[in-house]
Amino acid sequence: MMSLFIRASFLLQFICNIEISIASQCACATDYVHVRSGAGTTHHILGTLSTGSCVTFKEHMMSATGYQWANVDYHGQNGWIASDYLTFKECSQSSSTHTGTHSTAGCPTIISRSEWGARAPTHHNGRLPATPGHVYIHHGATPGCHTKADCIQRVRSYQNYHMDSHGWSDIGYSFVIGEDGNVYEGRGWDTVGAHTLHHNTDGLGKKLNGMNRYSGVGGRGAWSDGAHTQHHNTDGLGFCVMGNFMTHAPNDMAINAVKSLIHCGVQMGKITHNYVLKGHRDVGQTACPGDKLYALIKTWPHYHH
Repeated sequence: MMSLFIRASFLLQFICNIEISIASQCACATDYVHVRSGAGTTHHILGTLSTGSCVTFKEHMMSATGYQWANVDYHGQNGWIASDYLTFKECSQSSSTHTGTHSTAGCPTIISRSEWGARAPTHHNGRLPATPGHVYIHHGATPGCHTKADCIQRVRSYQNYHMDSHGWSDIGYSFVIGEDGNVYEGRGWDTVGAHTLHHNTDGLGKKLNGMNRYSGVGGRGAWSDGAHTQHHNTDGLGFCVMGNFMTHAPNDMAINAVKSLIHCGVQMGKITHNYVLKGHRDVGQTACPGDKLYALIKTWPHYHH
């Protein structure tokens, strides 16, 4: 009887070991790749894995938006990654435990266009011709927002204004940042923006949602499409923070999100390492991004008048 019990115990341990081995299969990034909340590019971005970072693979695949998506455990959240950017291997103690700690280094929460209810662009604006070497900071021409629900409404209003009043194909900015600490996807990392005079294909425009007495809703004048900083839209990305920053600076949540977004872009190869940071007023006749925000970004690394 004792012999039978020992054999049964050994068999149970053997089965458990098999299950543990199966559960410890890892999905490791072969390039910088987003982890999304569902299978498909329309889902919310939970974070970004850097090359070589590994997460636990749940051994479930799903086809969506032209990719096979791997289901993973992402810091306790249910995540999905396009398998084209993954390699699968047995998890080691180091890869399963430690690399995930660095997987989102510098990357803030990015609310996808689908999640905030973006309208489809009226036409394709083209890809940036090269990795952007400039980041242009804007603020808006509206009150700020401090909750996700309010910020979603604000971003929608910007897109509607840019498309319906200016006749642009889409919202002008690459990304919009709220004082809720979230980043809202505009035209994204790779598409030519409409944010900065003469520089929209050499940089990225980020907008801090707020008031600008020299411009309309969204902190922009009546420029043609491709002008977040007109004629700067091919050398830069436009980042716009929601709020009026003539008399006060954005809160820490917004500021940290902007800094994280810039760092994330550099780490992902979406912004050059030697990028130049500018405020909208540095390249145009405008009060944007507001006196207090402008004074703040002038103290940041890479700022150049």
